[in-house]
Amino acid sequence: MTRAAVLFGISLLALVPVPSHAAGQSIPDTIRPFGEREIDKAFDYAERQLANTVATTPVGAFPVFTDNRKTEPTFGKWSTRTLPKPRFPDWRVGFFPGTLWLTYEYTQDPYWREQAEKWTNELEYVQNNNADHDIGFEMMPSFGNALRLAPDARYEPILRRSADSLASRFNPVVGATQSWSWAIPQNWTFPVIVDNMMNLELLFWSASHGGNPKHYDMAVSHALRTRENHVRPDGGTYHVVDYDPATGNVIKRITFQGYENESTWARGEAWAIYGFTMTYRFTKDARFLETAEKVADYFIDHVKKDWVPNWDFQAPAQYTQKDSSAAAIAAAGLIELAQFERTQRGGFPRYLAYRVAAGRILNALYRSYRAEGTPNQGLLLHGTGNYPALWRANNPSEIDIALIYGDYYFLEALLRYQQMLRECH
Repeated sequence: MTRAAVLFGISLLALVPVPSHAAGQSIPDTIRPFGEREIDKAFDYAERQLANTVATTPVGAFPVFTDNRKTEPTFGKWSTRTLPKPRFPDWRVGFFPGTLWLTYEYTQDPYWREQAEKWTNELEYVQNNNADHDIGFEMMPSFGNALRLAPDARYEPILRRSADSLASRFNPVVGATQSWSWAIPQNWTFPVIVDNMMNLELLFWSASHGGNPKHYDMAVSHALRTRENHVRPDGGTYHVVDYDPATGNVIKRITFQGYENESTWARGEAWAIYGFTMTYRFTKDARFLETAEKVADYFIDHVKKDWVPNWDFQAPAQYTQKDSSAAAIAAAGLIELAQFERTQRGGFPRYLAYRVAAGRILNALYRSYRAEGTPNQGLLLHGTGNYPALWRANNPSEIDIALIYGDYYFLEALLRYQQMLRECH
């Protein structure tokens, strides 16, 4: 791609047609330019919010979501999870140290490194968690970022052991790692969820950093099975595919956190964008890039109105609830996908489409979803963790809240977007 083409793309991104200020019209938030200035402001805001969380949260307690009960004195405060040994952890515990590491990456302030190390060190024994697939979520944002930003000889063996724990769940007949071990009341046998694409990063990392080389093959096999059985022809995704572990055959395709079996759960679609793009990063296999494009196009087509999705793309109006976490995850994935389109695919129109979409998502989150000026301790408002829990167990606690993983991927997307801006100038 020529420099002129790149500059032309930048001008299109920054100067997309904007309504005039004449006649009292204002510029819609989702098409305002989004650049270094907004990123600086977003991290200034993140530092203030995180400083408050650090000051009010003991080391060893991990924020997961905020309290949405407006009549309670804890409204807007983080609900936390602790890790009494030998119980394995909540899947979200790696994201708070991850947000601290990303803040350190941006600021280079030793204070944030110190705080990140404190919470990361609390997770060391999680390397032995083989009870579910979530060890990638638990260890890559924490120890993975630690190794990348503040290398220590202790970190690599911990991550390699973590990969071994995840690999123990791989079934060669199915060709995938089992996500959950519990079956009641869903009555499934070998469930694989689309979220599990994210945890393949731990296997890929291990295979290229002195771990078992078979981890690479396991990760590729899992991604191919997910490509085959989770992704619909239109680019939407199933949340759960249940397999027969003895034959590898698909038993059923269902949902657990979406509206219904044939609908597309928005965060699952975001996991797919990010996960298939990441898989292409490690494999350079065009099949995974094409799948990432397919699910990304579906996501973008369904969020063009205001760039932050409803929690499920097909949920009826009476179940309307935004999910800012899905938007943040998708933005982070779209930015990496755009970079591959630019540097390896030679696909300038797709590069521009994914870059514009990511910028508009970040605009929407930054301008309309920040918790600034509210009692909420999180960064982003209006996240949806598990909407169906409301009708399954009358549990509304994870609806319209801040989610720690939404905050993490928001910061990661900001850093990725900043890097993209700098590389293209």
